Amino acid sequence: GGGLAAPSLTSLKSERSTRSTGGLEVTPARFEDDPKLEFVFSGSVPTAKRISLTAQTIMLGGDGPEAAEEAQKLTLAVQGLTSKGAKDARAKRTAEAASAAEAAELEELALLEAMVAKEEVSLESEQQQLAEDTKALLALQAKTREASATQKTENADLNDERDELLRQRFLVEARQVKLLSELQSIYPIQEEGDGFAIRGLDLPYNYEAKDDEVVSSALGYVTHLMLMLSKYLQIPLRYQLVYSASRSAVRDRVAPGRETPSPTSNIYPLYRRGVDNARFVTAIEFLQANVRQVLTVRGVHYDEKAHMLKNLNELFKSEIIPELM
Repeated sequence: GGGLAAPSLTSLKSERSTRSTGGLEVTPARFEDDPKLEFVFSGSVPTAKRISLTAQTIMLGGDGPEAAEEAQKLTLAVQGLTSKGAKDARAKRTAEAASAAEAAELEELALLEAMVAKEEVSLESEQQQLAEDTKALLALQAKTREASATQKTENADLNDERDELLRQRFLVEARQVKLLSELQSIYPIQEEGDGFAIRGLDLPYNYEAKDDEVVSSALGYVTHLMLMLSKYLQIPLRYQLVYSASRSAVRDRVAPGRETPSPTSNIYPLYRRGVDNARFVTAIEFLQANVRQVLTVRGVHYDEKAHMLKNLNELFKSEIIPELM
């Protein structure tokens, strides 16, 4: 409309450019008769729109069925081109999305592979450390078993030695009891009148109350008894006893008298006849000190106020097993 005349197909000049759209050859042209239509085929207009405008131009200026058919073909070409462009766009977007997803997957896979490699290195290090620890533990277990076996052997030996020691100790104690029992039978102690008697000889509290020979003989028995007790019980006496029947004596081995010219200055007689009474009293004190020592070593209470023979009798009661008496 508007006085614009549609050119006929025969007015197209030989100058043309051929475009392929879905198998249909479309030949746009530049019309010399109407320069206003040049924009239809300019490069600034999209292909589908140019074809559509060409078809509209044909419809406006065409004559007869040929123009209608030509316009229909161009319209179909536009539809095919539009559909193909949409498909291509969707395919491109799909490909781009797939490429982006694949790139993301590859990046994630690379990250996972790096993490796996790091974990493998760490695992290998831990396995090596575990192997070393296991080796050290096995060595320690071997040493422990060896030490345990050695300890068992030593314990067995120690038990054997202890058993042997206990056996020997029992034999020694049994021997001591037997000897003490025999010694008591040799030197029986009885309570007599105002004192005690040993082997039938009285030894009163007051030594002056009895004959000197009786007292000195009784003290001689006590001296020999103490020597035998010291030997059987293996107790070295503080004061050395010198047994000589009724003329026995006590020697003070640490007394200053040892350094004096007289060899008898540190010997104290256990008899009164012909000697200084003070030295006799000292000898009795030394003898009582030896009795106290023996009882203390054997764990028997010593009574300071009791008679010397009574204390010795308590020792026999404590040491001798009644069945062996």
